[in-house]
Amino acid sequence: MMWRHLEFRHCIGFEQYASKTWNVQTDPSDEYGSDEGGYRNLPLMTLEMAVKDLKPMIGTLQRDVWIAKQNWQHLSDHLTQDESAAIHLYTMGSVFEHLSDMLRSKNRTELLAPWLPYLKLLLTALCKLPAVKKIVWRGTSLDLSTKYKTDDRCAWWGSSSCTETLPVAEFYLGESSFRTLFCIECGNC
Repeated sequence: MMWRHLEFRHCIGFEQYASKTWNVQTDPSDEYGSDEGGYRNLPLMTLEMAVKDLKPMIGTLQRDVWIAKQNWQHLSDHLTQDESAAIHLYTMGSVFEHLSDMLRSKNRTELLAPWLPYLKLLLTALCKLPAVKKIVWRGTSLDLSTKYKTDDRCAWWGSSSCTETLPVAEFYLGESSFRTLFCIECGNC
């Protein structure tokens, strides 16, 4: 078993969604902390407005937005309903699978434009949550030892499920001969 240590600025790990996995080998870039596409300069919008250009890509989006708005949780006094619902929407399979695929694409700069208003809302919401320092784990049944070195600092553009529980991560390692277990120190989770 190989152990890798990576540091992330933001780590989104919803343990209840740990069954969702991604192939981190397809990440086209290790750039860190860029404002790719310029989302920071966009105005904040309602969730419905922020995702309107994504409807052709995601058939269930209108229903998913409705569910997210109905099930939003008051996560913080500093979050609006739209910001909280944007986080909830992210955890729904239809959105983060498409978003992660786009972020991992070699053409992501060309594909990013319709996602920018939603990214602005989502990242604004995540930045309002209290900072937490913790260790999270990510297990993969791939040998990534040549791509990542111990104590490297990098950014994964796509989403990656993480867990606070080591046995859950070990489950996703599988039983193949090549496996990688990431021990991730999150500075702002």
